[in-house]
Amino acid sequence: MKLFVNREDLDFDTASEAEATERLELAQDLRVLEYPVKRNRFTMTRSLTLFFEDNWGAETTRISYLGFKGEFMPLSKEPVSVLYESAANPADHKRVPVVGMAASHELDPSTVPRRHGM
Repeated sequence: MKLFVNREDLDFDTASEAEATERLELAQDLRVLEYPVKRNRFTMTRSLTLFFEDNWGAETTRISYLGFKGEFMPLSKEPVSVLYESAANPADHKRVPVVGMAASHELDPSTVPRRHGM
């Protein structure tokens, strides 16, 4: 079985060809079995597509039980505003005084300790 996360563009042809988020080898068994997955691949999952590649030669595929474990996290529908600065404008930022120095103290490069060999 192939598992695809957040892929609404799949049909049978593309699912058979596409690289799955995770692939599970299912046992032909009537018992309830757990299949652990790599959790880091399923963070921020909005949709999960299951693609069963074969069904051991049967004419139809029958799923008796399917369960999922995990924690629900509500998604935020609010827009997020992000500002990236390619070159910061000092006038846009307030100065934070360095502890033990006056706010107007300028750093003298000759007093900065240097590493040997640099």
